[in-house]
Amino acid sequence: MDLLGGEEVPAPVAPGVYVFVLGGERLPYPRSESSIGYIGETGNLKERIAVHRYHARACQVDKDGSIFYSRYEWIAARGGTCLYLPSVEGAAGTRPMEMKLLQAFEGLHYTIPVANM
Repeated sequence: MDLLGGEEVPAPVAPGVYVFVLGGERLPYPRSESSIGYIGETGNLKERIAVHRYHARACQVDKDGSIFYSRYEWIAARGGTCLYLPSVEGAAGTRPMEMKLLQAFEGLHYTIPVANM
């Protein structure tokens, strides 16, 4: 799903985890490079991804010098895609899923994604 394009967010109204894969060149991390910029979890994928999209678009048009969270600035600057995975364990399963993804990322790159910092 395009992070900046379209009106409807095609994600389900369900708990789960999501990953922002940024456009452009891969990001340099201490041990390798990756296009992954952010990993998150939520009780409602559709709503949360829509909020991220709203703020990223606001970064593109806001010319008064406001500073947004880094995840929105990265999306606004580079665009990209959002991948998501609904939780089969309901809302209670989202945080453990996110932690596993972050730990796997950290194991490969020796840091967490740039927009999670």
